[in-house]
Order: sequence, then C-alpha cells, then structure tokens
Amino acid sequence: MGHSLAIDDRPMLGKNPFEALQLECVVVHGPSVSHFQESYSRLLESGAALQIGSVTALAQAVVDLQTPSQRQPYLTAAHSLVDTNMQPLENAIGAIDAIVAAQADG
Repeated sequence: MGHSLAIDDRPMLGKNPFEALQLECVVVHGPSVSHFQESYSRLLESGAALQIGSVTALAQAVVDLQTPSQRQPYLTAAHSLVDTNMQPLENAIGAIDAIVAAQADG
C-alpha cells in the first residue's frame, strides 16, 4: 500500500487498505500505517495482509505473489474479513428498507 514505507527517513501514514481489498488485491504494506493502525493490525492478525520492511522485501513480495498458491491465502482471509466488516452495514440497510416499506404500505 502506498505511503507505508519511509522515504528519506520521513515517516508515512498509510492508506486505506479496504479499497484494495474490495478490488481483490493482496495488501502488502510497510510499517508506517498510523492513520489506519487498527485496520492493518486486524488484517495482519487474520492473515489478510503482508507487512514488509524494505523496498527489497516489497519487490520480493510482488514477485512471490504472482504465484496463485502464494496469493490465495491472503485473498481468502481478506474476503472473510471484508464480509465480516460489511455485516453491520447490511443490517442497517435491511432495517432502513423495512422502515421504508412499512411507510409505503401505511
């Protein structure tokens, strides 16, 4: 993910990883993710992301993840996490739909 590896010792703050997950991309990121620390921690804990520490490690990760068997565990874990995160939104939309339908009938 962009803005997660320091440049000239300037720390970066990270980018929203869920946009990449929605596009079914593996999230490979550096250690500087302070704006989204909780999200990246959950991704790492669930096996849905790969943290690297250098540009060299990033290049190797990109090469390794070209192999479907290397990529698939991250995508599977990410899909599960995204589904879990979407459940409250889906519940809210269902409740709103029910209210709108009741008002339309009444």
